Amino acid sequence: KEKVREIRHAYPLTDSDRITYIYQINSDNTIVEVTCVSYELLVGNQWLTLVYYDKYHGGILHRHTYLDINKNIDIPNVYGVKQAGTSNDLLTWANRDLRRHYQNYRRGFIRRNQKYLKDHNIDIP
Repeated sequence: KEKVREIRHAYPLTDSDRITYIYQINSDNTIVEVTCVSYELLVGNQWLTLVYYDKYHGGILHRHTYLDINKNIDIPNVYGVKQAGTSNDLLTWANRDLRRHYQNYRRGFIRRNQKYLKDHNIDIP
């Protein structure tokens, strides 16, 4: 069995938004698996994952959208998610999607959770 190594990177979008991505490479430094690509928001003093891509369900890339902070509910779906290509293609696509749409994901999360955020005096810049 070929030895693979896990690589993890994170980069800021703003002071309170970041993308983290994790993938596996083989001995030739070829990406062989996309483990997770996530958009995270600083809520209070902790980073909370709002949207992430993985391939755990059926081996196809899909998006999880975090809906409810209070009930810890996320919804997986494949709508609009790139399916074809190499692991490198899928990693690049997921990173690009989160960079392009993080503000929409952020607004949706805040809108769905505004009562919880207000009740707990959590201010999101």
